[in-house]
Amino acid sequence: MTGERKLPHAVPGFRNEMNVRDLGGYITKDGRKVRKRLLIRCAAPGEMDAGELETFAQLGIVSLMDFRSGSERAKLPDPIGVSEEYYPISAVKIDDDTEVDYSPAALLKMVLKQKGRDKVGSLVRGFYVQTLFDNGAFRKMFELLLEHRVPMAFHCSAGKDRTGVAAILILLALGVDEKTARDDYMLTNRYRRDLLKAEYEKHRILNRISRNMRDVSTLSQGVFSETVDAIYGAIADKYGDIDTYFEEEYGLGHAEREKLRRMYTVPAFRRRHGNAPEV
Repeated sequence: MTGERKLPHAVPGFRNEMNVRDLGGYITKDGRKVRKRLLIRCAAPGEMDAGELETFAQLGIVSLMDFRSGSERAKLPDPIGVSEEYYPISAVKIDDDTEVDYSPAALLKMVLKQKGRDKVGSLVRGFYVQTLFDNGAFRKMFELLLEHRVPMAFHCSAGKDRTGVAAILILLALGVDEKTARDDYMLTNRYRRDLLKAEYEKHRILNRISRNMRDVSTLSQGVFSETVDAIYGAIADKYGDIDTYFEEEYGLGHAEREKLRRMYTVPAFRRRHGNAPEV
């Protein structure tokens, strides 16, 4: 791991491109802090090398959520023995309950089939709206969190798209503000910076003349801030506010969200020796 940049919320012992991050440490709107080492987001563990897998196993993961489709899991199964429980539930399905492959390679193929000038934008906006509603994988994730089946790790292929949506929802449910949840989502571009640079270089000439090609390069290895706008916009359009969204989609009313906050957040500052605050 020599030469790896130390990035915010990184779990030590992994290459940055594995996107292994701890949601712990974020501050909520009411001044609490998300507890560390309980909520871990990452890329597919099958991409980890032997040393990383050993480190991952030492995290003591109880619930491992795999948001990939069955075809993705067949190509690259999660290693056995890295968690107590394993939940392979696709986070993207179409109307007939068919699972959809949303790996970076599959997304690129979908882009090529799109019509219009903003091919990537239209695809990504549709993808995020699809993951936000009637999502059995995310419902199960919140059920497990309410049952305190943690530490929990959750992943898709690159740990950026489906995983990114899940992380946003967890942070919002715990009372973190929308900007902070967006910032966590956008950290993928720092973690996968070297992969993004290599992708841009591979298509350097086309990237200079085609916005769609530049967007394709970003989509393959990174994320867009505009897609977070699509997430927040879709929730507001359908439910009006985030509280109604959580209650209607996941059964997370006021009592359930307060329970989550009691379990997964702590006071951000502890008092020590009078008025001296201790972080």
